[in-house]
Amino acid sequence: MSSGASSLVSLYAAMAPAPAAAVVDVDRILSEAYARGVADGEAAATAALAPDRSLLANLGAALTAATAIDIETLRQPFAALVTAVAEAVVMAELALSPAIIERLVEAALASAVAEPATVRLHPDDITSADDCPVRILADPELARGSVAVEGPAFVVHDGLAARLATLLASL
Repeated sequence: MSSGASSLVSLYAAMAPAPAAAVVDVDRILSEAYARGVADGEAAATAALAPDRSLLANLGAALTAATAIDIETLRQPFAALVTAVAEAVVMAELALSPAIIERLVEAALASAVAEPATVRLHPDDITSADDCPVRILADPELARGSVAVEGPAFVVHDGLAARLATLLASL
């Protein structure tokens, strides 16, 4: 380039308007950077906690399964427990009040037909046979507190075992 041309270019450059300064929106840039940082942090935290969340879900399921109660599995042992408790209560009452046997005999006789009858009791339950209008036999096969009244056309059993059987059947 000649010196005249270069002077002309210099003159033109001096006369040309200065290029506009770029406008930088600092608030927008900061806001976008902050949002990206929050999103990246949440994604990293979610990824880091995923194994713990899975383990917690598995532990919850295992705990629920381990503490489940199967009612049908418990039915028979509970029935046996209730029977044993009832037998213990009745046996304690019989030991304290032998008059209960007399009431059982009367109740069994009242439900029987007025025919000659034989009353069977456990030997330990027979206190006095002299007062009874029917024949009383000792029967060691009967449980304490039970009574069996037998006639020509009937047999009536009453006592703890019969009442517990009725009670358990109603459960």
